[in-house]
Amino acid sequence: MIPLVLFNLIYDYVTKSHQKVELSDSISNAFMMNKDILNRFSIDSRKSFIKTSTESLLGDEEGKMLYTTLIAPYLENKYNFRRNFKYHICYSLNEDLGKEVFPNLSFDSDEYYWVDEDLSFFRNMNVFQLKKRRITAGFSYWESDLEELFKGEGVFFRENLFIGEKQKQVIQQLSNDQLKRFVKDVLQFTFELNDQPLEFDVENAENGFYLQFHIDHSIETAANKEYKFKYKFRMPQLKTVKKFITIVSEPTQNVDILFTHADKNARIVPIPFFDDSEAINYLPNNIVKIELDKWVLPRSGCVFIWDEHKVMEKKQNQALERASNE
Repeated sequence: MIPLVLFNLIYDYVTKSHQKVELSDSISNAFMMNKDILNRFSIDSRKSFIKTSTESLLGDEEGKMLYTTLIAPYLENKYNFRRNFKYHICYSLNEDLGKEVFPNLSFDSDEYYWVDEDLSFFRNMNVFQLKKRRITAGFSYWESDLEELFKGEGVFFRENLFIGEKQKQVIQQLSNDQLKRFVKDVLQFTFELNDQPLEFDVENAENGFYLQFHIDHSIETAANKEYKFKYKFRMPQLKTVKKFITIVSEPTQNVDILFTHADKNARIVPIPFFDDSEAINYLPNNIVKIELDKWVLPRSGCVFIWDEHKVMEKKQNQALERASNE
């Protein structure tokens, strides 16, 4: 009798323990797999759940690193998601386009290209833009001073304006009204939000200048609403600067970049920093096209560099001559 009683007790315990485990697993699966149930929890609770799950999969240290550096910025809206990113850049050999407007501000065609840029994409507003009802764009004379120039503004666009010291000094001495005329008439900068042009003010500074576009009250703003951003302009760039950098600064779905160089002696070499080299296509007339029909992570992009054929041939000949002398 005693062995039978012990067997029944052990069987009952094992059976109930197994049922508890199955019930616990069922509850866990319901929490983890059912979005409706998860949505009943607070945002902080769901963030803690993701953090804990990541640490349980990868280990405490590695999971914390991954969550802090890659996952948390998305959950805290530090990144805005973008879609249908279309960026067209064209280097042209036009004559001085600013001389008629500002006679003392010359961009000689022997020293300068004119770069036409056209960018459009869809994205949500960030917290700063919603609160201030303004969107900031800017130009910097030195790459390293971009962040300092914008002073924490909600910037949607920034560009390097590589010009000579004489031209910098002239622009730095312009009043804000004169600078606004330069932006409108020479750079021909326009920005549209949902196909509606926005008015702007300018702010001059030693290391560059920025434009503040004011969102008209007729345009509804909401955190969960997607907007179409579109800007278009042209700018002078020194011919001695033989590079152009395109950066996808936010998570972006569907990227289309078209780079054109009008100088037929320029040999374009794209250096991509995304994980799909097959996305690059070389077209006739010195055109490079990049198409990515997928999500692209922040800090992806491409650097376009070039040199003239004759210059490259000269360098190759010099290298061969040195090798033969050795």
